[in-house]
Amino acid sequence: MPKNQTDLPSPTARPLRICMLLDRYLPIIGGAELQASQLVRLLMQDGHDVIVVTRRLTDDLPRYEVIDGIAVRRLSPVGLGFRSNILMLGRVLWYLMRHARSYDIIHVHTIGPLGLASAIAGKLTRTPVVMKIATYGDINRKEHTGKPTPQYKAFVRRFLLPDRLWKKLLRQVSVIVAISDAIKKEAVNAGL
Repeated sequence: MPKNQTDLPSPTARPLRICMLLDRYLPIIGGAELQASQLVRLLMQDGHDVIVVTRRLTDDLPRYEVIDGIAVRRLSPVGLGFRSNILMLGRVLWYLMRHARSYDIIHVHTIGPLGLASAIAGKLTRTPVVMKIATYGDINRKEHTGKPTPQYKAFVRRFLLPDRLWKKLLRQVSVIVAISDAIKKEAVNAGL
């Protein structure tokens, strides 16, 4: 639900130019990828212009392609892991800032590096951001695996975004999409 109805363009306004970000996209197939693909198709059927921005996970994936009429931009660095996550944060932020005039809204399907970059870019460019949160504990940064916190997350939490700054940044997001009641409760309790 939008925090304030003025946070989002009017539903009767001209078609929106939407920059949709997620960690992986077709031809890689998983639940998030299929859900995003279906959402993009519905948005395009309603007359909106959508570009998907995602990671370039392997060298064989092209940097740009059109899949079933959907423009897909894949950003380097290739791969996952600590180094890639840190570099991806900067790369996505740079992309969003550079192309800020080519979209009206940012819709990000993750709270990780792409979500963080989207929240920062949205704040700096005054662009509405819709953030889907799919995992309980991500808002409060709780690990539920029993394993140590990954290096990337520990680095971000300690040096880049301590908890207070993290929640302040998340409060800049126009809309939080919580896919469960537990995530919704976590968001409400965090003041989002």
